[in-house]
Amino acid sequence: MIRQPLSVSQLCQILGLEYRGSDFVIYGLCSLENPRQDSLTFNIKLTEFNSSVGNIAVISKTPLSGCTWIKSENPLVDFVRATKELLDPTYYFNDILSSANEKSPTISSEAKYNPDKVSFGPNVVVSKGVVIEDNVKIGANCFLGPNVFLGEGTVLQPNVVILRDCVIGKRCFIGAGTVIGSEGFGYVLIDGNYEKFPQLGKVIIEDDVEIGANCAIDRGALDDTVIEKGSKIDNLVQVGHNVRVGQNTIICGQVGIGGSSKIGRFCTLSGQVGVADHSIIEDKVRVGAKSGVAGRLFENSDYLGCFTAIKANTWRRFVAFLRREFKKTEKKLP
Repeated sequence: MIRQPLSVSQLCQILGLEYRGSDFVIYGLCSLENPRQDSLTFNIKLTEFNSSVGNIAVISKTPLSGCTWIKSENPLVDFVRATKELLDPTYYFNDILSSANEKSPTISSEAKYNPDKVSFGPNVVVSKGVVIEDNVKIGANCFLGPNVFLGEGTVLQPNVVILRDCVIGKRCFIGAGTVIGSEGFGYVLIDGNYEKFPQLGKVIIEDDVEIGANCAIDRGALDDTVIEKGSKIDNLVQVGHNVRVGQNTIICGQVGIGGSSKIGRFCTLSGQVGVADHSIIEDKVRVGAKSGVAGRLFENSDYLGCFTAIKANTWRRFVAFLRREFKKTEKKLP
């Protein structure tokens, strides 16, 4: 995905930034939580950084030890600017171009599978680098992007799209029309225009996960989106980038989970629950239908934040009562 590797000094010269520390060639991007050799990342909150990984550059306001520090007044903005210099811009649509211009058979000659033990419906597209284990069934009109992995016994209903580099475990079921590995919704406002934050991670779905129809599970930005083993996801669910869903969790229809949220093990999110980005739901939490989650919900608890439908006249009287009580309280305030 890197268009051409640049040294720290070359990149800083292009961006008009200063650096302190080793000058090395940048071959990739990473997050601060999972640093990688010869990579670039950014920091907004940390004041200390300790890593055994050598040759990592961090764009940050304040200097950090144990890395090459690139000084920036706005690390997030400058990181996005850096990615525009480093990344091959076609990585967003390589899947589409490779399939649209493909002149070889529907199943790439570079895919690895046993033709006697894998079933394909009509109009399936399998890209290069795909690995399919035995007893997998792939319905009509499915698309598998480059380097996708499908574990043994997995079933894809028709019109499933799994984009580049995503990993699906053993015995998974993915309902019709679901898209896995779609671009995460991340933008940074730079000079009055929204610039895309790179979405370089993948989606990892562990064993025995079931996903309903017409769901969208976004790939991670710098790390991966992960659905742990045994979890079950209903139809019409949106899972944002970098979300982690714990083992054996149930997510019901029309739930929306914002980016970088963490859902624990054995949780239940009922229909139309909305989870704000960066929220944390601990293990064995049950959230009632239509509830909104923002912040942290604590382990082994029930949460409910919705109004059940009542007769219209009763609702109007209820609202009028609240207004009167609020006005009384407001008059008592200093």
